[in-house]
Amino acid sequence: MPIEQISVKDKQELEKIVTEEINAVENGLTVLYNNIRIDPKTNLDILCRDADGRLVVMQIDTTENDNMFFEGLRCLNYVDTVKPMLKAAYGKGEIDETASPRLILLASAFSSNLRNVVENTNVIEVDLYQWDYLQIDDKKGLYAHPVFVKKARVRATTREEESKQTKRAVEKKARPSSIPPMPEKENEELEAELFEPAETVIPPKEITSTSTEQKKEEKEKRKSIFSL
Repeated sequence: MPIEQISVKDKQELEKIVTEEINAVENGLTVLYNNIRIDPKTNLDILCRDADGRLVVMQIDTTENDNMFFEGLRCLNYVDTVKPMLKAAYGKGEIDETASPRLILLASAFSSNLRNVVENTNVIEVDLYQWDYLQIDDKKGLYAHPVFVKKARVRATTREEESKQTKRAVEKKARPSSIPPMPEKENEELEAELFEPAETVIPPKEITSTSTEQKKEEKEKRKSIFSL
């Protein structure tokens, strides 16, 4: 079954394809607006929100274009200022006003310079996706694959840190304390000893008899002394 790559040279056509198949770029994306003029030189191509309610600016192009990065930065600044209005328009819980918007650049190719700039950008979150429009038999579809996705790396780091924390917690739980707790069986035995009634010691008959005879002899001696 041959796979044919379809050429898309018109940006408006690409915009229509992407808005209709937005989840081909990232699962959970919802298109809010597209083709928004924010200043005389810049258009915001597609504005989305992700599954967490975070606003996502998506700049697209049919060719390799380094300028789309700087257009994306201007769009991010614009969206950051209108977050309260967007949240009011889409209702409570739809948009997370506290989170900073992120940027997705979607193009047919990226220059090495743009990739280096994005990979060394730590202030903002920028993801690079390269697109292909494919046809199999009579079916067409957008295929977007990540070139550089900073969010995936952050999530991997978070999972690794959670794994380390879990391991440390298990080791701490397994480590014995300086004063080990008394086993349950020993506690029961100790409790029995503390609360068991004291045994009544009954002296043997021999000891009792001897003691009585000694007292009788002493009495006889005292009696003999007084009789003198």
